[in-house]
Amino acid sequence: MKIFAFLKRSKKIHLWVLGNLVCLLFFLWMRTWEAGVIWITDHLTSPWKRAAAAFCSLFPCSVAEILIVLAFLLGLFLIGFSVGAFLKKTNRLFAFYQRILALFCCVFTIYNGFCLLWGFHYYTPSFSEQSGITAAPASVETLTQTAKYFAGKLNETDPLIQRDEKLLFAEDIDQIYAESTQIYQNITDEFPFLSGKEYTPKRIFFSSILSDLSFTGFFFPFTGESNINDDSPSCFVPSTIAHELAHQKGIASEQEANFIAILVCDRSDIPVYQYAGALLAYVYLSNALSQYDPDLANDIYQNLPQGVKADLANNNAYWAAHQNIVTEVSNQVYDRFLKSYDQELGLLTYGTVVDLLIAYYR
Repeated sequence: MKIFAFLKRSKKIHLWVLGNLVCLLFFLWMRTWEAGVIWITDHLTSPWKRAAAAFCSLFPCSVAEILIVLAFLLGLFLIGFSVGAFLKKTNRLFAFYQRILALFCCVFTIYNGFCLLWGFHYYTPSFSEQSGITAAPASVETLTQTAKYFAGKLNETDPLIQRDEKLLFAEDIDQIYAESTQIYQNITDEFPFLSGKEYTPKRIFFSSILSDLSFTGFFFPFTGESNINDDSPSCFVPSTIAHELAHQKGIASEQEANFIAILVCDRSDIPVYQYAGALLAYVYLSNALSQYDPDLANDIYQNLPQGVKADLANNNAYWAAHQNIVTEVSNQVYDRFLKSYDQELGLLTYGTVVDLLIAYYR
């Protein structure tokens, strides 16, 4: 009888817990039904994200970042409030229990919202299924040819890039963001499912925190915004923008979003995007080639322009400086996050970009 009285005393919050459990079970069941998932993403989640993106585009700052900061501060307040309740002499255990459970429910509700607005996209037809481009193993010779192709692209576009006295990429970042909504227009005829209005990505104020977490950007489904790490090396910002815009268009897979970013940049009429896409492709292909023929990979590298070498060295130094325990934990958490949505290879799925590039460009 006491337990029923206890549950009744906190009836609303326990109903909140129950509602969250029902929502999670609904997601876990529904994600196995592809037709149902497609209906939800087409008629519920995608319209929401488009409307939210249109509204948030009215603000120059990232609404997502503001909401995340507010949620963090609210969490700290609830934790402090719970500890304060525990320190009181009357009913402190019950008060502490209620507030901690409320904090748990807040996190649980946000997670369920994420599952609805973005989690279902992991179970819709992939880019490969819709385009017919299938990643498959290839010979070292084919890998070499593809790496040389993008090295050639870097040689072609490097003279068009503005550089500083250290030969580093020094293009106008504001202009790069301003031109971002034009970059998908050259591939929508080939891939009509990537059509639709793009909204300019937002620059994150606390970008150095993203770097410590090893993030170059993120898509926030609650606001429909693509958010960019503004502190990372600017030579990769155009390709990061293209990647996050792919998420804005409903592409959930990280490796497919990276491939699309390279393809979009390559097809763009804007030199800085062409350069950034070729640079991203070269990094993937060169890293893969180095595992099989390091001498050949080094020969290709030696023939790159000095400006490209400077950008690559600067990028390596930047991320090496941000390697710490937080980065390692972040990578492990994100790896498990991907696997929780049946992205079986976790962070290793980024390697599939090489196979997609070879399949398309050979």
